[in-house]
Amino acid sequence: MVFLVCVPPIWFQQVPEAKAGKNRVHLDVYPTGRDNSLTQAQRVAIVDARVDDLVALRATVVRRDRDDDPDDPSYYVVTQDPGDNEFCVG
Repeated sequence: MVFLVCVPPIWFQQVPEAKAGKNRVHLDVYPTGRDNSLTQAQRVAIVDARVDDLVALRATVVRRDRDDDPDDPSYYVVTQDPGDNEFCVG
């Protein structure tokens, strides 16, 4: 039996699009904790370190998206597990 001391929040988003295929789950993983006080360089370093860990576990990188807007910087990496299920690390 496993007891989690700190459980990350899970957010379910309803979208207007109709289901186009089989059901799937898309997860976003935030190793940065969505901390807005981080610099963009810190954010990239944290995300890339976690992506490197995931690639070592057989995930693949699909693409990297970066926005250096000084008011709302963002950086995330779209990855796939070995079953081709996509998830984002940001």
